[in-house]
Amino acid sequence: MRRLAILIMLVFFSSLVGCGQASRQVGCEVGKVKLGMTRAEAVAILGEPQEKETVAQGELLRWRFEGQEVFLMLNQDKVTGRRVTGRKVR
Repeated sequence: MRRLAILIMLVFFSSLVGCGQASRQVGCEVGKVKLGMTRAEAVAILGEPQEKETVAQGELLRWRFEGQEVFLMLNQDKVTGRRVTGRKVR
């Protein structure tokens, strides 16, 4: 019984450490961004992008987080594409 309680606590605390850091780990946050979301919804999840570029298809937004880059493609204020590059840091 005691081992089960310890295991449950370890799982709980590791989930807090994995997604709860102030630096926002990409694996936890970018998964919340869904195709069809508005720009405002995506920015509420990821914060303001570090770079914005107007392209023929719409707008390309870029974020950098701990060795990874997140790219979102927007067309008419809706997320139409998502890409994550780099390595995930834990």
